Amino acid sequence: MTDFMEKQAVCVWTRAHIRGIGAWDMCTYSADIDIWVSRRIQQRGSFEGDCVLEVVSALRAAAKAGPEPVLIDVGGNIGMFSLAAAAVGVETHTFEPVPANALKLMASAVRNGFGHLIHLYSMGASDDNSVFAMGVNPQNQGGVTHVPLLEEGAKFMQIPVVPLDSVLPSDAFSKRPVYLKMDIEGGECRALRGMRRFLQKANLIGAAFETDKSETIACCNELMRPPNGAFQLLRFHQSLCPYDQDRRNKLPFEDLCFLKPKNVAPAVGMNATWPDNMIWKPC
Repeated sequence: MTDFMEKQAVCVWTRAHIRGIGAWDMCTYSADIDIWVSRRIQQRGSFEGDCVLEVVSALRAAAKAGPEPVLIDVGGNIGMFSLAAAAVGVETHTFEPVPANALKLMASAVRNGFGHLIHLYSMGASDDNSVFAMGVNPQNQGGVTHVPLLEEGAKFMQIPVVPLDSVLPSDAFSKRPVYLKMDIEGGECRALRGMRRFLQKANLIGAAFETDKSETIACCNELMRPPNGAFQLLRFHQSLCPYDQDRRNKLPFEDLCFLKPKNVAPAVGMNATWPDNMIWKPC
C-alpha cells in the first residue's frame, strides 16, 4: 500500500460543530490530501456551515409542523450535510459514489449513533444505469469531477451511476417534507434529468445546488423547458423560487438562462450573475 493510500484510509477524527445545530465527531482525511473539506472542518468545525444551517433549519421547521422530514443528499462527500441533519434527528438518503468518502461517512454515522438515520447509497446520479469515469484530485478527495470536464491526462476512477428515479421511492416522499441537496462536481444536468418523477411527486420544501456553472448553464434551456424541465418543476410544481445562497438575493427565474458566470459581465440590464450555490425556497 502506498503512502497516499495509507493516508486515504486513515480517519482523522475531528469535532464538527455549527452554532444552532450542535456538535458531532467526524471522520476526515489528513488535511494535506483534502485541502478543502477536511482541512476546513479541522480548522473551523464545519464546511459550508451557512448553507448547512439553512438546510437543517428548514428541515427542523418542517418537523415542527407535521410529518418527519427527510434530506436527500446527492453528493454526500464525507457527510457534512447528512451528519448535521442526523444530529437533529432528521433521516437522510445519501448518495456518495467515492468509496473512501462513503466509508468515512459511515464511520462517522456509527460513532455518533446515527446509523439508523443515514441510508447510504454508494453510487452516483445520472440519467441511465452506467459507469462514469471520474477524475481524482490528490489534494481534494471529495472533489472528483466528471472526466469530460477535466484537463487531459488527469487520473480517474470508475463509479456506478443510476437515475435516482429508479432508486428513490418517490411515492414514499409525497407526504413527508423533503429537502434536496446536490453537489456532484459536474453532471448536474444528467442527474436532474434522471429524477424528474421524483421532482414531480416529492413534497419538496427546498433545494440546494452547488452547480458546475459551465455545464449547468449549457443545459439551462432544458432545465427550464416545460413541462418537465427540472427548474420548471421546482418553480411551478413545487412552488419554489431560486436564490443566490452566498449573496442572499432572489434570482430572476424567467432570466436564469441569461445569467453569466461571475467572471463574465452580467447581461445588459441585469445585476445578478450565475451563483456558485443556488437555493430554492418557498416563493
